[in-house]
Amino acid sequence: MSHSLVTFHFNPQKAAQIFKQLKKERGISDTVLAARTGLSYDTVTNSLKGRSDLSFERVFKFCVVLGLPIESFMRLMLKDED
Repeated sequence: MSHSLVTFHFNPQKAAQIFKQLKKERGISDTVLAARTGLSYDTVTNSLKGRSDLSFERVFKFCVVLGLPIESFMRLMLKDED
């Protein structure tokens, strides 16, 4: 059984928007993102539609494949929340 020490709660729609924009800018399809992250195509598409919660592991994988430092992702997520 796997346990996460820290639980992150992201606004899935906002995270999906960030990742979709990065995918578009980098010319990466959902199929390629799935292959490079080791996630199923359905998991990737549901995540990018904001239909599934994003674990830190999944966010990290998307960031690595899309070339976005996790710190930059966190800043983007916090932007406009003040």
